[in-house]
Amino acid sequence: MSLSAVMPIYIAQTGITKAQEAQQEAIQEIASGLLANVNPADEYISQGLETEIRAANQAMENAQTGINVTAVADAALNNVSQSLGRIRELAVQAANGIYSDSQRNAIQMEINHNVEQIRQTLGNATFNGKDVLNVVSTGENPAPEIRFQVGTGSGSESTVSYDPNVSLDEMNFDVTTPDGARTALESIDNILGDINTKRGELGATNAKLESSIEQQMTNMMNSTASKSSMTDADYLSAFLKFKQAGITQESLIQVLKSSMQSQKLLLNLI
Repeated sequence: MSLSAVMPIYIAQTGITKAQEAQQEAIQEIASGLLANVNPADEYISQGLETEIRAANQAMENAQTGINVTAVADAALNNVSQSLGRIRELAVQAANGIYSDSQRNAIQMEINHNVEQIRQTLGNATFNGKDVLNVVSTGENPAPEIRFQVGTGSGSESTVSYDPNVSLDEMNFDVTTPDGARTALESIDNILGDINTKRGELGATNAKLESSIEQQMTNMMNSTASKSSMTDADYLSAFLKFKQAGITQESLIQVLKSSMQSQKLLLNLI
């Protein structure tokens, strides 16, 4: 059999094989959602983007941890404010000159109980075993700041710092006399002012942490979109490729059958 007679059969068989491969690629892309073949340059860039996405996700988790820390601290300070509110109410009561010494002592006992409760609340304000509030007075050594890594860089712009120290007056409230009760009121108001200031700081820190989460979310979305444009399959294109390969395959099979029948007829004639 001559080469010219065999050539159409060879071309048809080769075309059928390529069409089958194209169909398999299309099926793979539809099933996985990823391109079957990505050029090396895009693959390299895609891997870098994947690293950035994972780092941004971890930074978001760090920022969320920071928000949890500030939430614990704020909840503790809120409880302290409520206890101080009760102490202030008792001090106002004790400042009234109508009560006896025994009655003032009873008021003092309840105040002492609330002070102890405040100290326990402040001492138990921890997260992951770390104190999130540290009461300091003049001359005491403050606790170090807690720095949250909320970005993917190494600079200060990638961190948010939280100062756990809160300056509070000594809570030695003596309401056994009306004058002592009035002095206690002044001290209580000072402490409440310090607590409100600290809660304001917590709110500002929390806002920074939330802002960093939004920024990292934007970074992740942009990186994911860029990565997808390089590696993600276009379902419509993949489906059309699958259909086109099927049509090509059917056509080539008909060509192959026709060529083989022609060769068989020629052999019969010989």
